[in-house]
Amino acid sequence: MTAQIIPIPESLPQFRRPVGLPYTCTDEMLLEAVKVSLVGGEPAEIAKLLNVPRETLRHWMGSKEWNYLKDWVWPEIKGVVHTELVGVRSKIIRQIGERLTTGDAQYDMRGELVGYRPIKARELADMLTKTSEVIHQIEKEIGGIRDDDGKISLNELAAGLKRYAQAKDVTPESA
Repeated sequence: MTAQIIPIPESLPQFRRPVGLPYTCTDEMLLEAVKVSLVGGEPAEIAKLLNVPRETLRHWMGSKEWNYLKDWVWPEIKGVVHTELVGVRSKIIRQIGERLTTGDAQYDMRGELVGYRPIKARELADMLTKTSEVIHQIEKEIGGIRDDDGKISLNELAAGLKRYAQAKDVTPESA
């Protein structure tokens, strides 16, 4: 039985391993190591993917070839990283909202919850200051612009959210 040659569609990105990188792993493992490094993976994990000693990792990751691959794979993982960051930001905003609603927990000497106290005005002002920049960034991302009274029209908000959703890779995990 003869092996069939399956043509690779031209629409798929072609990969040619840069010369200055280790040949101790497959091309797939090399690309995976680059992706792991971009999302903050541990050096031990990256060294394992490359099948190189951890002590040599700095040499490989500092090379111009490594940086070339980082630039090449970044668009592929950019959406995933952005989705993750938006998820983290949403959790933080939700926790701030819960704290505003319930107040701060108070405990007795044994460490048992005895109740909640309202948040102090200084802490509220500090929260407002710190979250204003995040709120502005969200508005910038979705395209909503506030008027002089600090209000945004529902139509502008809906249109901005629609544009934002269409521009992002929406997955079940991001919901």
